[in-house]
Amino acid sequence: MSRRREKKKRILPIIIVLVILAIVVVLGIFLMKKFTTKTEKKTENKIEKVDNIDNYDYNLYKNSSKLYKKYFEDLKKVLNEKEIDEEEYAKLVAELFVIDFYSLDTHITNQDVGGIDFIYSDIKENFSLKATDTIYKYVESNVYGDRKQSLPMVKEITKADVVTKRYTYTSPDKKIVINDNHAYFVALGWTYEDGNTKYQTSATITLVHEKDKLLSIVSVK
Repeated sequence: MSRRREKKKRILPIIIVLVILAIVVVLGIFLMKKFTTKTEKKTENKIEKVDNIDNYDYNLYKNSSKLYKKYFEDLKKVLNEKEIDEEEYAKLVAELFVIDFYSLDTHITNQDVGGIDFIYSDIKENFSLKATDTIYKYVESNVYGDRKQSLPMVKEITKADVVTKRYTYTSPDKKIVINDNHAYFVALGWTYEDGNTKYQTSATITLVHEKDKLLSIVSVK
């Protein structure tokens, strides 16, 4: 009887060690899976360029809305023509800007400001800073694909009227001077997918000739 007890005493520590090892292995597998899942999520929502328009700094991104992709293809066709319809070009740029800028749900963070490709080069930085401090200020991060926030998506452009007239602008420090006798003023109206009326639904967008045949946005009112 004493031998059996001694044998049990010798076996018991071994069993305890094996149980502890099993727990450590299971815990290790669980933590590894959890870490792997988090790592995978980090790569889910990258700003990935999928297309561009030759000779223009206009890019199409993977997370762009279906509506934006449609208008982007329209702009691509217009700009690939031998003779560019400049009025149509101006209208499409204004429409693309609205679709991208106001479709907040397609943007990963509040620093990912839409429509920047279409802004006049000398005011891009200030425009972006103002956007992150206003309409984009409360946009939550969606880097890991877990954003629960309800954000607007432009559903349809309902109005697009184009007129041309002179546009002049001089910045307070006189570093930026713009003079265009044939600037485009595009009056737009649009709706949102959820019928949201909290956000802006109309604007007049001004475009000027920046260099060569490039049209850039200088004002959104």
